[in-house]
Amino acid sequence: MSRIYLDYAADAPLRPETQKAMARAPSGNPGSFHLKGQRVSAAVFAARRAIAQAIGLTEPRGYEHIIFTGSATEANNLVLRGVLKTYMTNKSYRTYTTHTSHKNNEPLAPRILISAFEHESVSETAKDISVSGPDASVGADSAAVPVSKTGFIDLTKIRKMLMPETILVSAIYCQNEIGTIQPIAGIGKIISEYRKEVRSKKQEAGKSIIDAVYLFFHTDAAQAFAYFDCNPDMLGVDFMTISPHKFGGPQGIGILYARHPAFLAPIITGGGQEWGIRSGTENVAAIVGAAEAVSRAARNRPSEWKRVHVLSEKLYRGVKMAFPRVLRNGSTSSPRVGSMKNSAPHIVNIYIPGHNAHEMVVALDLLGIAASAGPACSARRSEPSRTIRAMGLGEKRAKESIRLSLGWGTTDADIDAAIKAFTIIAARKK
Repeated sequence: MSRIYLDYAADAPLRPETQKAMARAPSGNPGSFHLKGQRVSAAVFAARRAIAQAIGLTEPRGYEHIIFTGSATEANNLVLRGVLKTYMTNKSYRTYTTHTSHKNNEPLAPRILISAFEHESVSETAKDISVSGPDASVGADSAAVPVSKTGFIDLTKIRKMLMPETILVSAIYCQNEIGTIQPIAGIGKIISEYRKEVRSKKQEAGKSIIDAVYLFFHTDAAQAFAYFDCNPDMLGVDFMTISPHKFGGPQGIGILYARHPAFLAPIITGGGQEWGIRSGTENVAAIVGAAEAVSRAARNRPSEWKRVHVLSEKLYRGVKMAFPRVLRNGSTSSPRVGSMKNSAPHIVNIYIPGHNAHEMVVALDLLGIAASAGPACSARRSEPSRTIRAMGLGEKRAKESIRLSLGWGTTDADIDAAIKAFTIIAARKK
């Protein structure tokens, strides 16, 4: 039985071009001073520069804003923990929290805002570093911005939740379970305007300008990069996470764009690699492979968007024929080519009333179709979708929704096979 892979949102198979690039990568430690080490260092530099160009950095030293980590999860941790650590250990920044509590007149804790349906690497990290977490002495007051039933962050809620003590906002670009594209540029504009408001008030009060600018914006673009423009200036972000293995790059490598690297305190210490922000000998082959995957994905965006969109719409129509009561989770309208609104083309999250998600995934697997009931990070816990629940759609819908995700290797024949599998399962249920 041939296997059909429809779980690209969890991991995309390695592209042949990526594999070839990794095979050509030189071996050795880029920190070594001898000729072999210098050649390896040159390969890492070339990869860093290629990634900077692919995301749209035009400044001559734009490569200095690219930081390599061991995964996108680590990159997200680095932003949340690093920004907070820098803030808490530098008195000149801490003067920004001038508001005090009513009870004991002590400064309020720094505040981090995230959306209610962030990836676990953001939501669990925010929980871990909260004032009620394991180390409250360096904790933050974290809050979740509500999301709509169609899967979007409300911009008005973002603005209302910004406070003088807010130091970081983190909003996912493409929601990893339902594929909705969040208004990142809109959030960036709100944050920029808020900074100006605070700066003006600080200047009037004779306060230091540095007090007014300690508010950063981060987006997790793991699911977005292959299909949407990720130029940091266009989005208005200070930090951006990219996950190469979501679009044909290798696992074990994450990429973090940092507009302000100096504000990231390291969470892994040692030899001071990655501008002193992330220690550890560089994974050279993975870095070279990541650069190949990132560059190729950026070049192929327009054509790949159209191709995958056509396939995903065909898949949804086919499932709807087999299960007439099926509903799509997230935006109900069809995404538009080049649109920064709506949904990504590669994720089809569907609610099949009366059919348990995990049982459906098993049934599909037995017919040779790989799907998922949610993100791979939490799949083995067999919990109902946290994202569906955050959208206010209820426990039942969360338990009866599955995710189908396409990618660079998905073919028309794969979609036909998947539709046939759904048809067989539907016939068995009658």
